Amino acid sequence: MLYLSPYSPEFNPIENCWSKIKEYLRGVAARTRDDARNSIN
Repeated sequence: MLYLSPYSPEFNPIENCWSKIKEYLRGVAARTRDDARNSIN
């Protein structure tokens, strides 16, 4: 049996997926209120 620490992102492939999603969302996030309003319309 292999002991894994409580948080081992290198052994949990979904962590890499979420990391890529978060990175993408940071890049496309609206920076101002006007940007947010324009993206809704």
